Amino acid sequence: MTQPVDRLQGNLTAVLELLMPRVMGQLACFLQWEYRVAVVESEVPPIVVSCVPVDVVRCPFGPLRVPMWPAACGSPCVPAIGSLVVIGFHDGNPAKPAIVAVDPAVPAPVPDVSPFKLSIAGILATFGTAISAAPVVGVPAAAMVTSLEPLL
Repeated sequence: MTQPVDRLQGNLTAVLELLMPRVMGQLACFLQWEYRVAVVESEVPPIVVSCVPVDVVRCPFGPLRVPMWPAACGSPCVPAIGSLVVIGFHDGNPAKPAIVAVDPAVPAPVPDVSPFKLSIAGILATFGTAISAAPVVGVPAAAMVTSLEPLL
């Protein structure tokens, strides 16, 4: 004996399957999408960040150029190249993308740590890392010196 088929459910399913691409296209602007930062295009406001979608199959939008303006504190938080960001759209308008979150797990770029040489009173001191204006807390300056040589 076969199970009775619910015709109403079958018809509603068929209608939803026909409308789903259109509805998803309109709703996609109200969702947030994960992107990866490819290029930071400028240094002065508006800073433009070019991003590519992480999941190119599901994301209906291609690469985006997102302008970033200064925040209330006076400067925008510019994500590092290669970091993950979450992009949303103002009022669901695909012409107005905005970065709404930055993945904190991606480290910031590391500054140059090439050896630094300093000559004081006829002695050349070589430090393992570049010296900053602020001292490293808990590390004596002597611990950062890798070699001492007299100047002849």
